[in-house]
Amino acid sequence: PAEPLFRSNNFFKMYKNETFDKDKLAFFRAQKNIVSFTTEQIGELMEELSFDDNKLIIAQEAYPNVVDPQNYYQLQSKFTFSSGKKKLSEFLQSVRR
Repeated sequence: PAEPLFRSNNFFKMYKNETFDKDKLAFFRAQKNIVSFTTEQIGELMEELSFDDNKLIIAQEAYPNVVDPQNYYQLQSKFTFSSGKKKLSEFLQSVRR
């Protein structure tokens, strides 16, 4: 169910058109509560960001709206540095208790 909303609202296209990470984050934050995401879609959003800290913000803030949380561990591959992967792992442990 998330896919049509993600694409039909031009959400991803508009997100990608934002130039800087801070602008992408601002757009995401304004829309995140009205859109559901798959883990794969969150990965696509993360790939558009330059910095691991911002990728982590997207991963953490999108989590409540993800339709397949059992796949969220796959997002570790989207980080450039091991510290980002570790922070995502710690986040997932904290929300799954």
